[in-house]
Amino acid sequence: RDFAGCPFDMVFNNPAFGDGTCDEEMNTESCGYDNGDCIAYNRDFAGCPFDMVFNNPAFGDGTCDEEMNTESCGYDNGD
Repeated sequence: RDFAGCPFDMVFNNPAFGDGTCDEEMNTESCGYDNGDCIAYNRDFAGCPFDMVFNNPAFGDGTCDEEMNTESCGYDNGD
């Protein structure tokens, strides 16, 4: 795959690149959406703030949180 537009240090010698976890700084077309790691996020939660999905233990925890109870956040990921 060609990652010509992605900064070299994000692709090479970066254990986070394509490691199975979506990283916001690599979630770009030129970085292949973190080498595919961000495809599900972009498909399911693109309008939901990144930090609400990945850095928030309340997201999809079984309790509905009002701030995430939106269509773009998947209604708190189903909560």
